Amino acid sequence: MSPGPNRISGQSSATLTDPVDWARHFWRRHGLGDQEDAFIAMSSVMRMHRLMVDSIETALRPLKLNVTDYMLLMTLQLSETGTRLISQVARALLVHATTATLATDRLESRGLIERSPHPTDRRATLVSITKKGRQFAAEATDALRSAEFGLTGSTLEEQRELSDVLARVRRAVGDTDTPLKAVRRGGGLRYSSRPCVQSASPSEVSLAAITAPRTRRAGPGGCPACRGRVLSPSLSGSADGRHVPR
Repeated sequence: MSPGPNRISGQSSATLTDPVDWARHFWRRHGLGDQEDAFIAMSSVMRMHRLMVDSIETALRPLKLNVTDYMLLMTLQLSETGTRLISQVARALLVHATTATLATDRLESRGLIERSPHPTDRRATLVSITKKGRQFAAEATDALRSAEFGLTGSTLEEQRELSDVLARVRRAVGDTDTPLKAVRRGGGLRYSSRPCVQSASPSEVSLAAITAPRTRRAGPGGCPACRGRVLSPSLSGSADGRHVPR
C-alpha cells in the first residue's frame, strides 16, 4: 500500500492537516470507488502547480514578466539557434497559438525577441531571441533561483526524484517531441530525420529543421534557415533539386 493511504489510516477528518489527505479521507468515507490513487495524484499535481505558479509569478513580477512570457523566452534560449516557429513555441508551451502570439507581441515590444518571415511559407513566422532577450532571460532565471523555482524547501534528491517520476508519467500520456522519421523522396534519395524547410512541406517541418546545429554557412543556393546545401536535380534524383541538411 502507498504511503498516502497508510498515513491517513485510522485518522478522523478533524486531525488531518494535508488538504490532499483530507480529500482521500472523504473519498473513502463517501465510497467513491476505484481509481482513488489516480484522483489523489491528479489533485496533488494540480495543487502543486498552483503553488509553484504563485511563487514564480511573485518572483517575476518586479521584472514585469508572467510565467508564459518567461517560458517563451527560455524556450528560445534553450534551443540550438534561438529561433523557432511561433506555432512550435505554442506546442512546446502547451498553449493556444493566440496565447503564444500575444506573448510574442509583449516580448517583441520590449526588444527581447524579434520576428522574421519563414523562408518558404508566407503563412508562418519565425521568432528569435535577441541579445537583450538572452540577458533578460538570465536575469529572470536568477530571480527564480532565489525562489527555488517554486520548490522551496525541497532537497536536490527530491527534485530529481520528482522529475524522474513526472517524466515517466508524461511519456505515458504522450508528452514527446520526436523528430520526423527518414523518408524517401525524389527517385529514392534518403532524407535525414531533421529535414530543412526547403525540402519539406510546412506540415513536415520539424522543430529540428529550425534549431539543428550547423557547422557551415550556406553557400550559393543554400538554405538560410539551416545552412545546408541544395543538390542539383541530377544529383538528387528529383525534378526540382532537394535539400540535404548537414
